[in-house]
Amino acid sequence: MFKLAAPGAGAMVFQELDSNTFRVLLAMRTALVGLGLGITGGGFIECGAIDALQVDTIIQTADEAYRELCQENLGFENVVDIDTFLLHAQPIALVHARTNDVNRVHSVNMYGFRANDSQWNRIAALEPGLDKERTGPLLEHIVRWKGKIDRREPERFVTIEDARGRFLERHDFHHKHEMHTVASIAWHAQNGRLLP
Repeated sequence: MFKLAAPGAGAMVFQELDSNTFRVLLAMRTALVGLGLGITGGGFIECGAIDALQVDTIIQTADEAYRELCQENLGFENVVDIDTFLLHAQPIALVHARTNDVNRVHSVNMYGFRANDSQWNRIAALEPGLDKERTGPLLEHIVRWKGKIDRREPERFVTIEDARGRFLERHDFHHKHEMHTVASIAWHAQNGRLLP
């Protein structure tokens, strides 16, 4: 029997710009968690903390995504409270991925959080969290697509452009499933499945 996958949760902060374009806030990860770009906030589920709870206790996976956003982005909870996050966080990519780390298999639940202008500006200005998993500011990237997006491989059908006009590739992300998450927002948008 194979060992269990490492459970994870995270979220992408995004804003739609038009019918085939949106922007996202990406984080540059430190060597502590693996160099490369990543989602706005995410990581492993705190299974030890959950195990310490009373038997039959249930928490929402979105609670863990929110915890990661707050942990990696100092003051996130002052911009978006937990109730607002739970109301507007939308499952975007629920995947298993073979990775090149010690866990080998990640089971991740990624959420999209559509920010309004005020939230966007305040989140973009947040300093890295005390966990030192992010270096520097959150980075705005533009995502565009043409043609029909395949849900299984949405990253093949979108372009992700940084502020200098450079197009990102899979190797720019530490975990390739994080690029998949960004592209999955485009699939949801194209198919009318994004929450308002």
